[in-house]
Amino acid sequence: MKENSSYSGSAIFRTYGVVIIVLILMGVFFSYTTRWNDEVDQVAHEKILHEINTALAFTLYQMAVNRDLSKLPRLERHNPFVYLAIYQALPKNYHGAVTDSIGLVKQGWYYDQKTQLVVFVDRKGNMQKYQMVFEFEDKNKSGEFEYLDDLILTLAIKKAS
Repeated sequence: MKENSSYSGSAIFRTYGVVIIVLILMGVFFSYTTRWNDEVDQVAHEKILHEINTALAFTLYQMAVNRDLSKLPRLERHNPFVYLAIYQALPKNYHGAVTDSIGLVKQGWYYDQKTQLVVFVDRKGNMQKYQMVFEFEDKNKSGEFEYLDDLILTLAIKKAS
């Protein structure tokens, strides 16, 4: 009686079987790593937004301590990465201020000086834009922020509409 390995073509058949199984396992592995990379990118993205909001909160508190809240309404027209650099480190993928965000392709963070928006370009080239928002309750109905009368609600970076 012949053994399996002695049949002609059985070695090739086993080799092809092993190659097919290895290719399937590699495909499964790469699909998981792509998904994990997307999740890691999302967490890092949200972390930077949180760090910017924390830096803005520190800036607000510093202005309150220094009794300098009259400058607060103008703050939302500034680059929030400046305040992030003061209180924490800038992200490694911050590429600086640009005059126009149209055509940005390199992954990372930018500040668009023209629109005064924070722009994030992801790995796939998709662009997400954020704006700094200063909200207050106008207690005396003057239409402007008056630091002695009005109530500060928030100074934060939010998704631009």
